[in-house]
Amino acid sequence: MLAGDEQAVASLLVEEPAGIADERRRYLMQTAVRRDRDIVEELRDIYAGECQICGWAPRRTYRTELCEAHHVRWLSRGGIDGLQNLTLVCPNHHRAIHRCDAPFDFERAAFVFPGSMEPLARLRHTLSAD
Repeated sequence: MLAGDEQAVASLLVEEPAGIADERRRYLMQTAVRRDRDIVEELRDIYAGECQICGWAPRRTYRTELCEAHHVRWLSRGGIDGLQNLTLVCPNHHRAIHRCDAPFDFERAAFVFPGSMEPLARLRHTLSAD
């Protein structure tokens, strides 16, 4: 998220002991995958800020964006940072997906949890495993 933002990285590292800060700076500036924030805004516009699973609509209720973009195939597992690899989910579903390491079933357009499946109730863009 901070990759390439020298000022943001520097502010995170102010209090860190010598050595750790250098290594962390190297990771954040060179290794961490850069993410395109414009794609997230496009996704939010497609779904009017609503969770694709449960329909929670914080934009309407609170007048702010609270739903988060989730990479269906995680970046850390080789996924791309593109619209075809993103879903918009509420913080609760996002945490559950990560905590349960829930894979996405492309045929059913659903996240698979131990003992249950959470299908996308809203799907207005194409998702792809590639």
